[in-house]
Amino acid sequence: MDRKVRQHAEGDRVRAVAGKTGVPLWMLLGLGANQLLADMNRLLSLLFHQGVLDEQFLELQQLQDETSPNFVYDVVNIYFQESEKLIRNLRGLLVDKEFSDYKKMGKHLNQLMGSSSSIGAKRVNNICLAFRAASEQNNRPACVSLSL
Repeated sequence: MDRKVRQHAEGDRVRAVAGKTGVPLWMLLGLGANQLLADMNRLLSLLFHQGVLDEQFLELQQLQDETSPNFVYDVVNIYFQESEKLIRNLRGLLVDKEFSDYKKMGKHLNQLMGSSSSIGAKRVNNICLAFRAASEQNNRPACVSLSL
């Protein structure tokens, strides 16, 4: 069996066992909470350093507490779901060779910018700003190049 297939199958088995037993996946993988926290902090530091996230994400994290322990996960998950729809809509507009409704594009971009700003997705927000500037100039080639 191919190594990647074996790893994938093993991962599926671990997830299935975790789901059946109620034991958190990280425990089944032998990872301690301290190690996971350290890894998460290193990843977040890298994302801040690379300009992917900004301080708004830290503010979002501060809203999470014992009464809502999955708050950040839930908000980011909703962001991903809604952003996927908005990006699909933007792509649909750009694929249309007869496209001319830049106002509609602007509405989708404003929604994506607002939600990106609210969770601290700095890089996505910056791309949206450039995209919006191109759409305000009815510059389809620039919009297409930004969408790639």
